[in-house]
Amino acid sequence: MRPVTLLIAASSVWSVWLLAGDAIAANASKTEVSPIWERVASGDAVIAAAATEEYRQLQEKVVGALVRILSDCDKKGTGRVDREGHQEINRISRTIRLLGETRSDAAVPILTEFLVFNSRTGFNYPSSSHPPSREDDVKELFPAIGALVEIGKPAVLPSITAVAAAKRRDDSTKEDVGEGLLLLGPDYRNALIPNAAIVIVGVEGTRGAQFLLKDLASNAHDEELRSAAKSLLDVVIAQERADSVTAEE
Repeated sequence: MRPVTLLIAASSVWSVWLLAGDAIAANASKTEVSPIWERVASGDAVIAAAATEEYRQLQEKVVGALVRILSDCDKKGTGRVDREGHQEINRISRTIRLLGETRSDAAVPILTEFLVFNSRTGFNYPSSSHPPSREDDVKELFPAIGALVEIGKPAVLPSITAVAAAKRRDDSTKEDVGEGLLLLGPDYRNALIPNAAIVIVGVEGTRGAQFLLKDLASNAHDEELRSAAKSLLDVVIAQERADSVTAEE
């Protein structure tokens, strides 16, 4: 387990419980975090150690609540263009960003399921499949990209395996999730690959990403993992060439 990182502010914990619909916990959280921080910084090793463990447990509770919000969210509902649809999109976007702030490994699996989620249009197609050119804009538009990059190394391999898993899905089930939604099928995969590539480059850098993906494309035992790595590598190389052309202009 990685060392506990003191990242959760009282305001963030409060936001989590509000997102989860627990107003009582939200009010309690206003006084829950600051005393823990004070004990961590007290200078007394015994008190600080106990407070750090208390903080770790609080962080696990917060991450668990955020993961449940995403697990239980209405993905199909993000396809609505009414007020409720926009509210659901905003709630999911905020939840994803808070998970990134925790930098918890436990958040990675659910975040990879939201790599094509668009903070403006939800899972709607085709808007979700065309990321803007600037990295900051990409992370704003696709909050799971920013969250996974913030978590770092533990997000790299799951981002690759998410692409491999998408290739395994039966495209015939696409009709079950609603027409025009990026949740299954080739449209989903085509949107997922460039977003997963951005995560890998954001963590490893362009050269590191190419080295890793070349190795997996050649040596991974799983055929679908090799195929996913090859698809991602093609995107990374193409983006590097495009960036070089832009820099020369």
